[in-house]
Amino acid sequence: MTSYYIDPQAIYCSDGRVFSKPDALNSVDLIFTWMLTDKPKENKLLYDLDACVAGLISMTMSEAQARELYEKEKVYVNDFKITYFPTRFFAIDGRGSFVNYGNMVRYKSDVHYSPDDTEEDKINKAKEAEAISVAAKGILRELGVDPQRIISPVGALVDKYVWSLRPPTVDDIPEEAGEIAYQTIKGNWLEAFSIGYWDEAYDYDINCYSEDTECLTYNGWKRVIDLEVDEEILGFNKDTEKCRFQPVRKMHKSYYDGDMVSLKSRKVDLLVTQNHRILLQHHVRSKMSRAYKEHGKGGYFGWSVCEAGKLPNGNYKLPISFPIEERNDYEISDEELKIIAWINTEGSIYYNKKRDEIKGIAIKQTESSEANKSHCQEIEECLGKIGRVYKHYISQELYAHLIKAGINKVSYKDQIAHNFRIPLKHQSELYLEDNIHFIPLWILQKCSYRQLKIYFETLIKGDGHRSLHEKTNHTIQLCYYSKLKENADRMGYLCHLLGYKVNFVNPNKHHVTYQVYIIAEKEYEWQKKDAHNEAINYGDKTILKPYKGMVSCPTIDDGYFVVRRNNKSYICGNSAYGSVLSRLLDTRRGTWVEDIVMPKEAVYGFASGNLEVTKPFHPFIMKEDDKYTYTPIGSRPDQLTKEQIDLLYKHDLGHFDIERGWWWIPSTSKSNYE
Repeated sequence: MTSYYIDPQAIYCSDGRVFSKPDALNSVDLIFTWMLTDKPKENKLLYDLDACVAGLISMTMSEAQARELYEKEKVYVNDFKITYFPTRFFAIDGRGSFVNYGNMVRYKSDVHYSPDDTEEDKINKAKEAEAISVAAKGILRELGVDPQRIISPVGALVDKYVWSLRPPTVDDIPEEAGEIAYQTIKGNWLEAFSIGYWDEAYDYDINCYSEDTECLTYNGWKRVIDLEVDEEILGFNKDTEKCRFQPVRKMHKSYYDGDMVSLKSRKVDLLVTQNHRILLQHHVRSKMSRAYKEHGKGGYFGWSVCEAGKLPNGNYKLPISFPIEERNDYEISDEELKIIAWINTEGSIYYNKKRDEIKGIAIKQTESSEANKSHCQEIEECLGKIGRVYKHYISQELYAHLIKAGINKVSYKDQIAHNFRIPLKHQSELYLEDNIHFIPLWILQKCSYRQLKIYFETLIKGDGHRSLHEKTNHTIQLCYYSKLKENADRMGYLCHLLGYKVNFVNPNKHHVTYQVYIIAEKEYEWQKKDAHNEAINYGDKTILKPYKGMVSCPTIDDGYFVVRRNNKSYICGNSAYGSVLSRLLDTRRGTWVEDIVMPKEAVYGFASGNLEVTKPFHPFIMKEDDKYTYTPIGSRPDQLTKEQIDLLYKHDLGHFDIERGWWWIPSTSKSNYE
């Protein structure tokens, strides 16, 4: 059991840890606040008895008082030691080490066995695991405690920055994390997954967004901090490079006081905590790299993940927008979609002036010898094909007063005004919103990619503009105009479904509308710009900004989702890394163990490149001509049992590249890291 020596300056632990007085005192204050006032009707459990008791008694009692309390108030039940504190607060310690009750519930079926264990050893361990679980629950019941109504702070004493009620994290279970890393390097991939599954440890580690960051939900843009569990948001699968709506599995919200990383470009405005996951593509230049040899050139290949506070110097790309997974066509014709788009952009309400009532919708379009003739033909053809009753009025008198007054330099002599009127009784069949100029939400939610593209192209014809290159006549960019912020937001929603990059410009003294600038897919690749990513040239220093306020982040299955800040939208990581194993694997080699855990000597040697230290423990390391080499790790068996398949996908672990037999991020060649 760990012992402590306390003097006026610090708490010294026998395992080498040292806590300064201010840090320890702050933590004790938090513990007392939680113990006495926070959720007074709940039972309170501390399961790191040594550290927490030492901190409490050292700051509140003399050594004699502390010793008296420690000896007087302890009770042994089935080899478990219970220490009481004020109100409904207690700590539990089993056989000299703390008991994580939440894990004990699952221990029996998922206990980890060493390869050296005999069959008898395994049976005994299973019995011991069951006994511990039963005993722990029995003790809680004897104390009158409902095992399902326990809350427990983790490592409150050693957390210098933010204390909160949270699940166990990597920092709280170094032994399990080290064992995962060790088994992974040995190639025992299922063994490693089993441990990660057993402890059910999610690492949130405050990987969060600022309070003003938004995300794209099924119903439109919404602040991340306002999200609820099970609400669907647009996630990004980096294996398929497609987006899809996924439910929020967990939400993390907390108060944050510290520095956050600020990253800005023309398309990105990001403010996140320093350990937030950033998805990016590195620029490969070295002709000696395998990626260069594989592709025959340098460039941006595959995806990697980096913490925001450790972004590398140099060139890389951030994902901005990718198209949705293919949906089936919705039950609406292409012609009806086009008519809805024309109404959204060029429609108006016409009235019976005598009765002061709405008669229907009019689509107005002006035709000249130079413009819009095809638009008028398209509207008339679509109305005819869908069998919609309408009236078509053609007039040149609309511009007669301008011609007569001579107040405009533009000649209106050859312009014809077309007015297509759809009676009210047929208007309802188009399922428009109350404001006919709003992009209907159901189109965004239900239509296929093909249908969305038809609808988008028609919107641009009505309320958009194409900028053309003066020499090649290619489209440089598109621009969509709207007087309504909500409608401009829906255009941004539509563009993300199509995989188009967008940039918003708010109304100002030069223009009264919201302007949505759009760069769209392959037809614009002649510009030599990536249509889906944003190139970043990162400087020598991480830009940190002080921040005080709430931070938040959801967790979804794919791990990445569409976010927006200050009208700039892009794709970024979510809060949880998944299990501990996820975090170990979702990092570049050379830091994936070293920066996260303090593992066994063999693992640490591998992570730091000291293969000589690792060789005695690593079956795949060979020494030839005074050089150490190793073979790929984590090979997948030819067949998996149903239990193994369920295990692999239990905690969002299915997105790791198991099938290639290599522990790297999907769509990323291992050569990128060599």
